[in-house]
Amino acid sequence: MSSSFIPVFFPDLGQSSLYKLFPKALCSDPAHLELGENYLIKWPYLAPLCLVGMLVGLLGALNLRIDRYRGSTVHASWISGFFFFGLMNITAIVSHCLLPDVHSHAYTILARW
Repeated sequence: MSSSFIPVFFPDLGQSSLYKLFPKALCSDPAHLELGENYLIKWPYLAPLCLVGMLVGLLGALNLRIDRYRGSTVHASWISGFFFFGLMNITAIVSHCLLPDVHSHAYTILARW
């Protein structure tokens, strides 16, 4: 978790006590990889791990589905578990690496609670 995102979850926590709990050395800002003038990838070392997780999930679900057609007794929950693991990794690469950091809307949502 980056230090710029912690105040989104804990808006009432003061800045001094915030950095006593989460020092800047532990919660650094995310690394960026610039591809051209207008394109930025956040957390570039997370992207390959998400791609591997996506492949494990989707190919695992496909392999179990093929085995089930061949007469194996694979339960459907294993297939859906692998499938949703793959989908989780797809959304992780989009939300953590590709979408911009926009936290202003989170303050209004948390203020309503």
